[in-house]
Amino acid sequence: MARRAKPARAGGARQRLPKQFDAADQTRTKPTLQSVYAGRQLVGFLLNRGKLGVEATDARGRSLGIYTTPKAAADAISTAVSTASITNEAAVEAQRQQHRTNNS
Repeated sequence: MARRAKPARAGGARQRLPKQFDAADQTRTKPTLQSVYAGRQLVGFLLNRGKLGVEATDARGRSLGIYTTPKAAADAISTAVSTASITNEAAVEAQRQQHRTNNS
């Protein structure tokens, strides 16, 4: 019986990847950046800062602070978004009032 030849591998012998690229290690690490959405709108990011905690940033990347839990950081983003939308609505209403006053 004839022996079958082993197929040649592209790139030669298999080399071990550095530990930082090992797939088994990557499944155990937590993501360092998570996006936060309200529906389809990006409202902020959660950044894992290790022992310091979790940093919350708005959609523009401005820091809202570092919190002990991801939930607290997400709550900070939610508060910032709702405060910004209320402030924006008030500014729009003030502009409408100003426009009405100028046109009267």
